[in-house]
Order: sequence, then C-alpha cells, then structure tokens
Amino acid sequence: MGLLSKLAISIAAVGCTTCFTQIEDKEAFKEHAHAYENSYIKYANTDQGRFERSSKNALRTAYLACGSSDDEILQAVKGMKKVSKKCHEWIKKCNRGLLLKQEPTVSLDAFVKQARSYYDIHNLVKNSEDYVSYNTSHKVFKREVIKLIKEGCTVEDVTDTMKDAGIEDERILSRPLYWKKKDID
Repeated sequence: MGLLSKLAISIAAVGCTTCFTQIEDKEAFKEHAHAYENSYIKYANTDQGRFERSSKNALRTAYLACGSSDDEILQAVKGMKKVSKKCHEWIKKCNRGLLLKQEPTVSLDAFVKQARSYYDIHNLVKNSEDYVSYNTSHKVFKREVIKLIKEGCTVEDVTDTMKDAGIEDERILSRPLYWKKKDID
C-alpha cells in the first residue's frame, strides 16, 4: 500500500477534515467548544446573565428605532466604552444588511437612558466569575473559529465538528456562521 493510501486511510479513520492538520488540533478545538458552551450556559442561567442580556437586547432595540443619526448616537454615548463598542458593531451590521433600522420611535434622550442602564448593569457583572469565564472562553473560541474559516474551513465543517463533540446549544452552534458574516464577509 502506497504512502498516499495510508495517509487517506489514517485521515478517514480519525475523521479529520481539511480544517484540522492534526487530530490534536481537532481535540483541542472540541475542548474549547465545550468550555465555551459550558461557560455560556452557566452565565446565561444566572440572574445577572439574564438581566445583562435583556438590557443589551433592549439597548439594541432602542438603537434600531432611534431617530438620531449614527454620529449623534456615538457622540451621546462617548465615554461609555462598552456601549460605544456595541453601537459601532450595530452600525457595521446595519451597513452590511445584517440588522435593519426601524421606523424612528425612540428619541436620543430615551436611547441614552437605555444606554446608561446597560452600561451600569454591564459594569456590575463584568467582574463576576461567571462572566469572566464566559467572556474569556468566548474570545478564545471565536478567535479559533475565525482562524479556521480564514484558513479555508467551511462553517459546516466547524459546526459538524462541534456537533461531533456533543455541542447541543443552538446559540453556540450558530456562532461560526454569525462570526463569519460579522467579522469576515
């Protein structure tokens, strides 16, 4: 049996896709996927996690319905680092067609009030053990997923590997496609 045949059999035997050059890479990826899923579920199921996420969603809704220009909004939240970062992210998503602005029903003052509320809530939770664990695993896993996609791995390859690892949370499974659209396309 030739060297190429042996290589093809060994790749098929371990189920390695073209995304992972070595099985150790695939196993490490699966471990990071589990760490991300576990920390997300743990944080999302805390009162703080639910409250912070709800506040962030309310802020996004207010942004999408705010009648002010993006420049006015950014000026109004200057100094609120996390809020400013979110606004920049939503502006980028709107420009790419991933989010749609709504009919203006929210004033700039109402938006700023919601922004301050989210800013205060986020600052209360950002040092909690559950949030730090979630945020750290999120950053590590996102970086890995984006690297794989940029190296030619398909979103399907990534999510199939996650499913093979036993990842079941739909939000976690949706992240590779979301990150591809948000950060690569």
